[in-house]
Amino acid sequence: MDATAPALALGLIEIGGQVRFRHPLVRSACYDHANEYDRTEAHRALAEATDPVRDADRRASHRAPATVLSDEDVAAELVRCADRARARGGLAAAAFFGRATELTPDRTTRCARALTAAERRTREWHLRKVFAKLGISSRRHLCTALAERSTTTPG
Repeated sequence: MDATAPALALGLIEIGGQVRFRHPLVRSACYDHANEYDRTEAHRALAEATDPVRDADRRASHRAPATVLSDEDVAAELVRCADRARARGGLAAAAFFGRATELTPDRTTRCARALTAAERRTREWHLRKVFAKLGISSRRHLCTALAERSTTTPG
């Protein structure tokens, strides 16, 4: 019997051009129930199926957990993801840098990346606290709020 048959029969997943889960909690339950080998293989397959040009961050997000040993190519890809995340104003840069550090084979580069990851984690922790107090979910929302404030606040 195909491993997907019970989930298909219960309507928990649909398989077409991609696998769609009925609910995010179903996806989480499947992931949590899988053993480490199956998770690694699933991430490897998803990384291979993801376009490296159109969706580089998603591809790197799957390559990282599929990589067991140090790998500078994957680490460098994660650093590029971190740079893009920072440029977008997102708060994911530290996570990308943290995993890049774990995968970096060269000790000097690994130390430099670890320091950068720590700095970004600290900065992001402070930003999250400020954003939470202000009811803002991202830097982009902060910029919008500041722009609105500057147009409504008398000069």
